[in-house]
Amino acid sequence: MGLKPIRSDALVGVDYDARRLVLTLKCVSGGTYEYYGVEPVLFEELIRSQPHPWSRVGDRIKAHPCRRL
Repeated sequence: MGLKPIRSDALVGVDYDARRLVLTLKCVSGGTYEYYGVEPVLFEELIRSQPHPWSRVGDRIKAHPCRRL
């Protein structure tokens, strides 16, 4: 896994595994989370929503099961 930088007030980096539908996010607060069952279209919307991706799609991402790494 290699997190890629993202322009965001809330996120530092992202990674997405389209085969497993797993989105990994590193937050400015320091936590890193994996979200499961995230469809590619939602990941693409996250990327397109820069510089404020979390405020635009964060609630939809948080609706998915997750775990803190």
